[in-house]
Order: sequence, then structure tokens, then C-alpha cells
Amino acid sequence: MKEIKPCPFCGGRAVVEQHPLNGALYISPIHKKTCPFQSLDSWLISDKPIKKQIKLWNKRESHYEKTIKRAIKDLENEKKAYDRLRIEEATRSQRHFSEYMANEAAIEEMKRHLDGWTKKKGSEND
Repeated sequence: MKEIKPCPFCGGRAVVEQHPLNGALYISPIHKKTCPFQSLDSWLISDKPIKKQIKLWNKRESHYEKTIKRAIKDLENEKKAYDRLRIEEATRSQRHFSEYMANEAAIEEMKRHLDGWTKKKGSEND
């Protein structure tokens, strides 16, 4: 019989068992408690021959690997988009801050000018 590969995520082994009622052979995974696929594998009784079941079991690593790589790529793309937005927002915030500071400076200059004008006008009225 062909070797049964362990779970590609937790390293848990899998064994071939025989159903007690009908005698059908099936793969029974023995995942570790921390395995994210612990509850997803239900390789119960199958009408496929055990050699075919083992072949499918052993191929699932590449299927999961492709799925995970695709998920990682999607998350990386989301992160890049978020980083672009963050940079754009920081640039926008910096521009707003510069405008704010320029306005503050203009306000202070106007206040000084107004104070000077008020004092000058007050001394003219004396």
C-alpha cells in the first residue's frame, strides 16, 4: 500500500481504518489539536478504492498550498493598497497641516497688524 502523507499543516498522521459495519476502508486523519484543518477533514467512508483515496489525500497538500498562497497574495495586495492610502492620507494631512500653519501665521500677522493699527489710531485720537 502507498505511503499516506501527514497533514501538511500540523504534521498529524493519517491511518487507514476499516468501517466496523460494512468493512469499507477509509482514511482517518489524526490531527494535532492546534491544526486549523482539524474539523475540516472528513475523509469518512468513500466508494473509491483505498489506493485512490490515498492518492487524493496525498494531493490535497498542493491544493491547500495553492489556496493559502492565493490568500497570502490577496492579503499582501490589500496591505499594499492600504499602505498607498496611508501614504496618500499622510501627504494630504501634511499638506493640510502646512496650510493650517500658514493660516495660523497669517492670522498672527493680521493680529499684529491690527494691534499696531489700533494703537496708532488710538494715539492719533489722543
